[in-house]
Amino acid sequence: MGKGCRSRARGRAAPAPRPAGRAVIAVPLARLVDLGGSTIWAPALVHAVVQGTLKLVEVEGVPALPLAWMAASASLPFLALAVRGPPAGA
Repeated sequence: MGKGCRSRARGRAAPAPRPAGRAVIAVPLARLVDLGGSTIWAPALVHAVVQGTLKLVEVEGVPALPLAWMAASASLPFLALAVRGPPAGA
């Protein structure tokens, strides 16, 4: 189909994702890297869950599910900011 994603209805390329969402989620993911001792496993797991869950799960009869998932995906990773790290010097 060529470059970009084409909308079937209009034949135009789909708009690029907004960088604001990436900037919002970057803060809790960076905190998870710090808590994990500079490993990327925790943020990678959060990213996989946020991006992949609705692609794997299909729920019929709940029209608000995508919006609820977007709200949860944007807010729940911030719980990482409430976790205390190891004491300084440890």
